Amino acid sequence: MPINAKDNSLKLFSKTKCENDEKGNLIKEFKYNFDGNLDSRREYKYDEKGYKIESTDFNDKGIVLSKYELKNDENGNEIEVFWSMPATGMSFKLEFKYEFDEKHNWINLTDNDFDTLL
Repeated sequence: MPINAKDNSLKLFSKTKCENDEKGNLIKEFKYNFDGNLDSRREYKYDEKGYKIESTDFNDKGIVLSKYELKNDENGNEIEVFWSMPATGMSFKLEFKYEFDEKHNWINLTDNDFDTLL
């Protein structure tokens, strides 16, 4: 299903095409610029429980720009994100800690603000 973005003049400036797998999970996003050329794409991977475990961004030539590897707790909450940018050699690790109320709703979420530069 395409998603179109328009500016204040209602002129189309980007378009996103999405693909889903048989379970309904988003597996690919293709982003096109105002003249219809592919600008970038993002691909997703999921584990057997349906939790997102990986996201990879590519430029229009298929070169990896960034990659996110996710770890989830038993309830599907993201507890760790490892983010790498191959072109620069930089990578970061972000960790999340959750506090829940008696009904298991989030009441607080903290992270390490990308303190860990690998």
